This record gives sequence, C-alpha cells and structure tokens, in this order.
Amino acid sequence: GPNTVKAIFESPRYGPVMESYDIAQAWIGSHGGKFARFVGGKFVAAASDSPREVKDPVTGARLALVDLASTADVCTAFATAREAQASWARVGAYERSNCLYSMARSMEKHTALLALVESLQSGKTLSEARTRDMAYLTQSLFVCASWLMRLKDTVPCSRPRGVVGVVVDDPSAVAATAAWRVVEVLATGCAVVLLVRPEFCLSALAFAEVLASMGLPGGLFNVLPVPENAVGELLRGAAADAVFVFGRARTGFLVRQALAGCRSSFSSFHAGRQVAVVLEGADLHSAACGVSEAFARSCGKGEASGLHVFVQESVHGTFSTLLTERFSRLRAGLPNDKTADLSCFSPLPCEPYSGADIGKMPGAVTANVSGIAANCPTVPVLLPDVAPSSAVVDAVGLPLLLVTRFRTPKEAVSLVNCVRGRTGVCLWTENLACALELATQFRVASVFVNMPPTLNPAAEFGGVGVSGVGRVGGRQGLLTFLKPAWSTEGPIVGPELDWSHFGSETRPGRVLPAAYPAGAQGEDETFELFYAGQRKKPESNTSYPVHNSEGRVIGFAPEASRKDVRNAVEAAMAGFKSWSTREAPSRARVLYRVAENLSLRAKEFASRLGTLEGLPADECDVAVSTCIRRLFYWAATCYKDVGSVRSSTSSGGVLSIKEPLGVIGVVCSDSAPLLSFVTLVAAALATGNTVVAVASRSSPLSALHMCEVFSVSDVPAGVVNVLSGLEEPLVRTLAEHHDLAAVWYHGESDLAAAFVERAAAHSGKATWLRDASRDWEVDDHCSGRLFAAQGTTTKAVWLPSGQSFAN
Repeated sequence: GPNTVKAIFESPRYGPVMESYDIAQAWIGSHGGKFARFVGGKFVAAASDSPREVKDPVTGARLALVDLASTADVCTAFATAREAQASWARVGAYERSNCLYSMARSMEKHTALLALVESLQSGKTLSEARTRDMAYLTQSLFVCASWLMRLKDTVPCSRPRGVVGVVVDDPSAVAATAAWRVVEVLATGCAVVLLVRPEFCLSALAFAEVLASMGLPGGLFNVLPVPENAVGELLRGAAADAVFVFGRARTGFLVRQALAGCRSSFSSFHAGRQVAVVLEGADLHSAACGVSEAFARSCGKGEASGLHVFVQESVHGTFSTLLTERFSRLRAGLPNDKTADLSCFSPLPCEPYSGADIGKMPGAVTANVSGIAANCPTVPVLLPDVAPSSAVVDAVGLPLLLVTRFRTPKEAVSLVNCVRGRTGVCLWTENLACALELATQFRVASVFVNMPPTLNPAAEFGGVGVSGVGRVGGRQGLLTFLKPAWSTEGPIVGPELDWSHFGSETRPGRVLPAAYPAGAQGEDETFELFYAGQRKKPESNTSYPVHNSEGRVIGFAPEASRKDVRNAVEAAMAGFKSWSTREAPSRARVLYRVAENLSLRAKEFASRLGTLEGLPADECDVAVSTCIRRLFYWAATCYKDVGSVRSSTSSGGVLSIKEPLGVIGVVCSDSAPLLSFVTLVAAALATGNTVVAVASRSSPLSALHMCEVFSVSDVPAGVVNVLSGLEEPLVRTLAEHHDLAAVWYHGESDLAAAFVERAAAHSGKATWLRDASRDWEVDDHCSGRLFAAQGTTTKAVWLPSGQSFAN
C-alpha cells in the first residue's frame, strides 16, 4: 500500500512543517489590533473614524487596523525629529557608536518577533526574514558602530544633514530598509521619519518599539503610515533635509518631482528583475543551483520578482536541462512552511499580464505549487528559450525565470545593459580574467562572481539610472547623509511653479546690434563654442553682447542652441570611451599639463580677467593662481581613492571600485566665472568623466579663453566641451538629455536648479545643485571626499574563494 515503509521511501513526499505566528499575533493583540503612528519614542493612540485594514496576504483575514497620518501629523513628526536630532548630533562619536553597539547586541534578542511580524505581513518566507533580513540588520548595527569611530578621519569637515524622510513602497523591503538605511542615518547623527504604506507598516512599528525599548532617544526614529498617492506632497510640506525612497520606480519619480525646489538631498533604490550571465566553461551544475536559489529569493518581491538569465549559446542546451531539473523541484508554499523554497504571496495584488497564458507557452515549466494551489496568486514559471524582444520580458512583477541565449561576451554585455531596472548581475565563469573584464563593462552597482546575490553592510549596492540614485551600504552610504560643515543651506517648502514655459522664451534684445565704446573697436575678438576638440560657430549664427561691471560692451559671446548641445553631448560621449579607461597617471599628466600652460599665460589671463570683471589687479592674480592650484590638486587626486577591498561574511572578498559617472553637464557660477569653471571641470576630469560645460551667463568670455589652454594641453577631443548662451534654454536641454549621467548646476537661479531636479527624475540622472554658502576662493569649499564623490559611483565586485582550506 502507499503507506507502507517501502512505498514511503520509494516516493517521499513533502509534508507541511508549519511555524506558528503566535508571537506576532500576541504583539498585535497587545496593542488591541489598532495602530496609528510612532512619534517621539511612543505610540500615538488610534482615533480615526476610517482606519485602513492590514490583511494577511495568504488568507485575506484582517490583522490590524491602522490610522493614516495627515499633513499636520507629518509636520509634527518632522518637528519632533528635528528637535531630537539637534541633541543627537551633539553627542560624540564614541557615545553614538556605543549606543549602536548596544542596540546590535540587544537586537539579537528580538529577531524572532521582528521576523515573524515581517513574514506575516509581507508574505515572504519566514526563513528569509529570519536568516537574511534580521541577520543584515544586526550586521548593519555592528558595521556602522565600528565605522562611526573613524568617520571624522574620512570626512573631517562634515556634519549631519538633519532629518531624513525614508519612504518604503515595497512590502518585502520594510525590514531590509531598516537594516540598510535607517541604521546609516542614525550613525551619521541624523534622525529618521519613516513613511510607509499602511498595508505593510506593522514590522516598521514593531522595529520602532524595539529601538525605543533599547534606549534610543525619543524622536530619532518615527514611523507614520501614509497613503501611497500623497507621499511627495507630504514631504514637500515637511521640508525634509534628505529623502530616500525604497520601492517602485513610479513612487521615486513622483516624490523626486514633488521635491523639486525644496533643496532636499534625494537618493533612491528601485529593485528590478535580477540578471544572471552564464558563460561557456562555467560550472553549469553550480550555476543552475545558484540561479534557482536567486530566483527563489526574488519571488513575491513586487517589481523585483523573477530572474532573467543570459546563457552562452554553446552551453544553452546543457544548462537548460540542468536548470529545468532544478526548477521542477522548487516548492512554493506558505510563508511559515519550513519546507517551502519560495513564497509567491504579497499584500499588494500583482498586475495581470495582458499577453497569453505564460504557463502554456512552448517549453514552459511550472514550479511545484501543490500545497498552496488553492491560494497561490501567481505560479512561478520557467521559460527556457526567450527572445530578447519577447513581450514577456516586460512582464514586471511576475515570478518568471527567463532564459535567453547569446553568442559572445560582448553581446552579453549589450543585453544586460539594456535590461530596465537592473541593479546587479550574477556572473558564472571559471575564467577570472574574463569575469573582471566583464564586471567593469556591466552598468550595474553589484557583480556577483559564481554566487547568487547577497548583501553585506560593508559593501555598497544600489541602482543605475531609473533603478535608483546613489548608493546604499558601505562608506558611500554613510556619506549620503553628511554635508560640508561650512554649508548653511537648508530645506525649504518649495513653491508651486509652472514648468511648461521654462527655457522656451527668447530675448530678442540679446541679438540686436550693440556697439563697442568709443576707442575700443581695436580690441574686437571672435569667440566661438568649443566642442569635439575644435572651435565651432554656433548653429544659430548669433552672438550676444557681454558687459563688464560698468555696463560697457567688452565682447560678443556665441549663442548656443539645442543643436549645439546635442553635438557637444555626442562629442563628450565619444571622448568618454577613451578618457574613462585611461590610467589615473595619464589623466593626471593631462591636468598637470593644463596647469603648466595656464601658469605660462597667468599674466595674460589676469589682465583679461581684470578687463572682463573689473577687478583689481591683485585679486585677478589671486584668482588665476587659485585656478592653477586647483588643477594641481585635482591632478593629484587622480592617484587617490581609486577603490578598496572589503572583507565579507563568506569566504572571499569584495572589490569596491570607483567608476566615473559618464558625461556630466556643468553650469558655472556667476560669482566666480573662471574659478568655478576650472574647479568643476578639473574635478570631473580627474574622476574620469567628460564635460559639457555652460559658461557663466553674465561673464562667459574667461571660460571661452580657457579653451585655448585645453586645446594645446593634450586634452583629447570631446573630453572638454564649452558652450555659452542664454542659461535657461541650455539648462533645460541638458537636464532633459537622457545621455547625460549627471547635471551639476552652480548658477544663480533657484528656478533653474528646481527644474534640473524635476527633469532629472525622468531619466534618474544624478544632480548636484548650487549651495549659496560656497565660497569658490576657499580651498576647503572646493575639495575633499564629499566634493570628489559627486563625480564617481561605486561598484562592488564579489569574488568568492575556494574551499580547499575550509577544514
């Protein structure tokens, strides 16, 4: 019979091994099943007449009732946090580090409660919540506590940003956000206001209560359930010093647009479908096992659900067979089932796929869902041969394991870099040289060699473009919430502005004839734009008069148009390919050469500066000598801080590599036309970027003169490109250009700065906006790690070691 000992051993079957949610239910019951917000170190009593229900994602049963925070509640929470942060920032590094260390030790005693609440509300497997999320949370506390003692050595002239608003719009990321971001914010001396959707706010409230019980000062960590469609306006009215968004890309886009003009630092992370690459010569059995494990971890994680595998054509058949066998053994189960490999449940409904039934597509393989067939919202499916152009590739949020073949490693790089929302790549190969070469070509934040995705608080991760701005974790994550000690700029409640006509108006008076003053005609000089290594006439064939401090016409500058911007960006993109791959000493020699040539013409530039700006001779001499000193400083910086090696919890290490952003659009300051131009361009070039610079709108001639120095200093064509003209149209074109990786706006217009931030939300480009308290003549204001970090991004390459000496 089927129940005999022999039959059981011949056909073993899974049986449910369920863990109880009694501890989580008891915690919810201790609050009467009703929650509001956690502000000032304590819960605020629920008093709403229309609370929102929090439901079990598996059964649909009500878990609790939650009151939504109003605009006044959010403003009150930020005021409370700002008061607490002022005291927390005055606490010494040792005291803050000791507090985090005590929290880390105490957190280990509460991991069971937090893991159960996280699994109950989010639908993720209990094993993942316990062994991954809670482990990372504890590790983050330990790592930040240790780095905090050395933070002043790394960035000596810095201070906390203030109150940070953290937005969580992903049901699977509540505990993860606490581990990755909240701890970093607290470590740097800032306070946190966590805005989370009510459908999955319970674990955040539990985490806040645990921190309060550990002795964290009240007001440093606050949790508010808020409606998902009003987060941007709530943050805009609260004047947050910094904002971090973790969740859907659409939410990050709306929040960033709403914050335009508020002077709030913005960073985000929007995880998309994970990517893996399997090359010929790889250990295919290990690759199939690692891909299956990575896929199981991703299921039920909203837009991050699923995995796209690119397999070299020569091993596609063998690998597909191994992967199909492995995938067919995956078991989808309830979140608290110990035998379940994955869970497909989520408190948010999946968007239905408009195409054909995926499970019935040719070659489709479905996972084992026999234990939860009645409740399973979506069935995990393996598609072993998918074309890159297939519509199913764009089916976001579904648990799909897609396999696409490629021919050469170059083709694999092109395919991976076209995946929208990518954040990391798992690369399987036994050829270490090939792995390191491909790791530098993938435009992602993390590369995992011969291993599934993992996280470590000491290593940075994040998004690229639409998948996020900035880095989380590691040293770079801490720098996000620090600003220069001299900076006095703070957030404001941004005004409501009409952006439809920004940069579209023209000024006919700029192109009407304007005469030189009497006796000055002999000083006439033709100025042209500079891009692709050559002087170029503007496409508009127009120029505009430039006046000195006395209002006299001293020259005519070329008026650049949209086509000039397009040509300059194309030249910069072509120049970036060679400039970014140059060795650091080679880039340094070019900058030293620029400094030497400028020093040979120092008297000429000082004289021209006096004529253009109307400054005394001694001030002009100081300005030119400062430009030369800045070039020498950034040339020396080329040799510094190129990366590091971090230890990891597993065997092996993590290479933390500094990479340039790409093509940067730079808008120079009117207060120091030449000095700001030289400083910003030198900083961008030193970190491996190429530049499209817009000279000062009121005094562009000094920057155009500087192009003569660049042209005779071995600067490759396309590396430096300089435009002049009406600022607003040029700023609009740069900010909306999707081939720019970043825009540095240091002009004088708050409206233009706000537009740059708003337009950057579309493509996810980085921005660096003006700080009115910056003095371009002070070296400390124009140097240091925080200044250099604006031109670089960090990539983590995980390199596991062997097991020969494991025992």
